Amino acid sequence: MLPLKDNVANYATPWMMWLLLAINIVVFLSYALSGAQSAQMTLLSYGAVPAYVLSPSVDPQPIHAMLTLLTSMFLHGGWSHLFGNMYFLYLFGDNVQERMGPWSFLSFYLLCGILAGLAHILSDPGSEMPAVGASGAISGVLGAYLVLFPRAMIRTLVLWFVITIIDIPALFFLGFWFFGQLIGGVRAFISPESVGIAFLAHIGGFVAGMMLAPMWPKDRRISVAYTDLDHGMIVDVEEPDR
Repeated sequence: MLPLKDNVANYATPWMMWLLLAINIVVFLSYALSGAQSAQMTLLSYGAVPAYVLSPSVDPQPIHAMLTLLTSMFLHGGWSHLFGNMYFLYLFGDNVQERMGPWSFLSFYLLCGILAGLAHILSDPGSEMPAVGASGAISGVLGAYLVLFPRAMIRTLVLWFVITIIDIPALFFLGFWFFGQLIGGVRAFISPESVGIAFLAHIGGFVAGMMLAPMWPKDRRISVAYTDLDHGMIVDVEEPDR
């Protein structure tokens, strides 16, 4: 299932989300275009390596291992990895940023990314493979979206024998997404060497996002407006608690 758009209205340009998108893209281009060997060295140097984070005394990286929980969020293993993460951030991050406010959203995003990284590290503590990507932080954004906009609808491209486009409740869409991560997490737990995706980071980020979103500072001036997906007209408004 590929989400195409949602029906939660925006009141202003989500500049913090766009800034995060730009930083991720610029960072990726800075090493991806420098050659395969240079790119590999960047990922090894600034990715989050579980064995090094848990045992900093044996860490050969140029920065403290704990800092890689932050730097790894802005690295990606390839074009498809980057595009997939940025697409989900673009689709769901604008509404979460608007509800929280830009600086509150940034701190939320970074904290979810760090907690997601820790979840991955604790799930495979002896690994010397660097974990990279914004997916843990973005999973936190998805968890927050589910909590903040439970009545949202997602227009979705579905391939099931035939290609069709349907409107799906966010609760179902994100629940299905999370179930897929759980299945992947079980596979990774049984045979970690056969899975190249940090499913536990996705799970940890999503759960962190759901738990933190209700208590996270929000912009109390912003109401939640739902639109008609076909015409873009506002059809329902929820006033925030003041």
